[in-house]
Amino acid sequence: MSSELHVAFDVTQERINRTGVGRYATELLLRLRETDGLALTGFSAPGIGGRGRLPKLVEITRRDAAYYPVGLGRAARQAGAQVVHCPAPVPLYAPGVPAVITVHDLLWMEMPELFTVPVRAYHRLSLPAIRRASCVLADSHHTRAEVIDRLGVDPGRVRVAWLAADPRFAPRDVDRGWLRERFGVRERYVLAVATREPRKNLATLLAAFERLAARVNDCELVLAGGRGWRSVELERTLSAVGDRVRVLGFVTDDELVSLYAGAACFAFPSLGEGFGLPVLEAMSCGTPVVTSDNTSLAEVAGNAALLIADPRDSEGLEDALARILESPELSRRLTEAGLARSAEFSWERCARETLDVYRAVARAE
Repeated sequence: MSSELHVAFDVTQERINRTGVGRYATELLLRLRETDGLALTGFSAPGIGGRGRLPKLVEITRRDAAYYPVGLGRAARQAGAQVVHCPAPVPLYAPGVPAVITVHDLLWMEMPELFTVPVRAYHRLSLPAIRRASCVLADSHHTRAEVIDRLGVDPGRVRVAWLAADPRFAPRDVDRGWLRERFGVRERYVLAVATREPRKNLATLLAAFERLAARVNDCELVLAGGRGWRSVELERTLSAVGDRVRVLGFVTDDELVSLYAGAACFAFPSLGEGFGLPVLEAMSCGTPVVTSDNTSLAEVAGNAALLIADPRDSEGLEDALARILESPELSRRLTEAGLARSAEFSWERCARETLDVYRAVARAE
């Protein structure tokens, strides 16, 4: 009989999600596949990649009404898996196989006004699975506390495994001519990386930059990230801003590293995060960071960033950005502190802690 631990891993998120959840699944899988003593079998919802509203609706229905409640658990049992892991909250039902579910945040419960009714309703579908899970993995201590307090999950069944930045996020020399040719960036710039939705608080950043631009005349604002929900008013504002604000949309990982490394500072005034991976990516590239002192962001940033007590305070945000742009010494200190802080996080550590959870769950059965 094999001494390997056999885990069924839901790879659906790796294939459909281009944001932090998809990156988590991809990076974790890469390390787990290199782990001795672990047999990993990937399973995915059928019909991934439908285009158009109707095919997409059919895909979602098959995934959440059939694959997670029936198909994944059955496939895990047939494969002889000792544990099944879903790297995001889903309506999983897998009797007979201990389940591990990763919860990245409960922000839709913490600040429901920032989410649409359908989004909140969709998230509720996963609550029974989270409460049933043998173990819940949380990205941060903040999220762990939320799972315990809001969902009533036994603290002994909720563990923390910090995320990390991909090793490619590291300091590099940036070709300014390439930045100008590729993205039209002519000056030094403040970078923001976020989906354009209310929680990311980009309207406050735009207001802060408007005043900053009058105070620092050789700086641009660069926004990378796709359009999200409830963004009509923000898109209208962006269409009217001057040429010192550049909206890039999605960029490749390699382009993103160059954008981080070339930025004078990174601004992430989010109203709430389950982890805040862009903050860690920016620090890993040696970029000074300004972010919010809320949810998990202070936990990730430690003392290596300027923290804004009220992220909706555009004047406070402007002042923090100006301090970095006007003080080479502060910029240098934040760069050094950010590199030291980011070194405390690694995907290898995340994989080890996740494997510890698998083993503990399997032993308990």
